[in-house]
Amino acid sequence: MKLKLTAEGHAVVQDGKPVFIYDDGKEVAFDAVAAVGKLEKLGGDLDGYRTKFHEAEGKLKGYEGLDLEQAKKDRETVKNLADGKLVQAGEIDKLKGEISEAWQRKYGELETKAKADLDAKDAEIFGLTVGSDFANSKFLAEKTILPAQIAIKEFGQSFKVEGGKVVGYVNGARILSRANPGEPAPFDEAIEEIVKQYPLKDRILKSPGAGGSAATTATTTAVVTGGVSVIDRERAKDPAQYRAAKAAAEKAGGSLQIAAP
Repeated sequence: MKLKLTAEGHAVVQDGKPVFIYDDGKEVAFDAVAAVGKLEKLGGDLDGYRTKFHEAEGKLKGYEGLDLEQAKKDRETVKNLADGKLVQAGEIDKLKGEISEAWQRKYGELETKAKADLDAKDAEIFGLTVGSDFANSKFLAEKTILPAQIAIKEFGQSFKVEGGKVVGYVNGARILSRANPGEPAPFDEAIEEIVKQYPLKDRILKSPGAGGSAATTATTTAVVTGGVSVIDRERAKDPAQYRAAKAAAEKAGGSLQIAAP
């Protein structure tokens, strides 16, 4: 989605909320307060899930190798032993193997489910936080030709949500703030550093020294990610250049997209 702008380039506001336009043309007023509230709730829920998971894991480890239903059968077997009713002593080893196998299977199921729940919560939080930062990035909008949805596909893996904050990484190292040493860099500072390290940066950066829509006139068409090629709006206005870019994208087996203003 992208921010809806007036003819003068100002953000459109509805009931005190900025209006965004989805890819299907639907317009929605973004309620930042509600989004932050939901994010805080999700964060609290996630902490609760983690706590419960670790508590359960700790308790289960105390019973490692034990299945409750099988334990009842074992108790009866021990009673039978005392009564001299167990015919073959070799049944004990077989019983131990069955108990261990049943426990390992049950523990694996619990561990898989807990991990899936945590991954789902992490993905939801990532989408709300990192996705919002990409959509509202001043650096991406002013300095690159990339629409937010393409930028997040290419650079989203360079960000993590840690302690409720979006943290950028480059070459496996945290990107730290220049203004606040020791603290994670704000999103725009981090994405700028990541783009500097990007091998195809010259193809996605707008020409230096230009401003407004003219900033894209010197930008070339580039295959960015997932077979999607991008052409700036000024070049797209020239039928010859647009046809050439479209033909090149189709020849490469991809599609052509016009960069957001």
